[in-house]
Amino acid sequence: MVLALTASLLVVGCASPKGMTAADKRQYATDMRDATMDNFFAKYIGLENKVRQSPGFAVMSNIGTAIIFVTTDGGYGVVTDNRTGDATFMKVGGLGLGLGIGVEDTRTLLVFRSDSAMQQFIRNGWDFMGEVSAAAKAGDTGGAWTTAGSANKDIDVYEMTLNGLALQANGSAEYYWKYEALNAVPGPRPTPAPAQ
Repeated sequence: MVLALTASLLVVGCASPKGMTAADKRQYATDMRDATMDNFFAKYIGLENKVRQSPGFAVMSNIGTAIIFVTTDGGYGVVTDNRTGDATFMKVGGLGLGLGIGVEDTRTLLVFRSDSAMQQFIRNGWDFMGEVSAAAKAGDTGGAWTTAGSANKDIDVYEMTLNGLALQANGSAEYYWKYEALNAVPGPRPTPAPAQ
């Protein structure tokens, strides 16, 4: 069990934006955000209008593992304020208990219904989720299905699996916090998500 948990934590530890400099990592994160938004908009009709009319949204990239009774995940993402175009870079980590086995690479879209929910998310970052998922995907083959619910009713949550093989049912606590190394670096802000 200790070996499984150690392997799980090593996989999650690799879930960070690529790049040598903070500017490279910010660009990598915003590129992930833009590509993910395109995928969500193609999949869910009407979602683009909902996102554009909201106070803001977050896109997170997570790698999660499930080993028997323990699930862990970790990653990074970007909160975008639709009024100002400002981006706040975030990290995510999670731990859960439940039955499962496998590894998943997922993208999560959080749509904030109120500015206060977005600001609270940036400042405090806790989110408790119950999740049931089944995924079997490699490259362009296979499919994924996930249903997730946020404890905060002012946040709508959408998820999709990119690659992985997992079957799990768990209750997990995820913690989001500011990625200080990317937010503290001076320089040009990343371009906001394109308005369409």
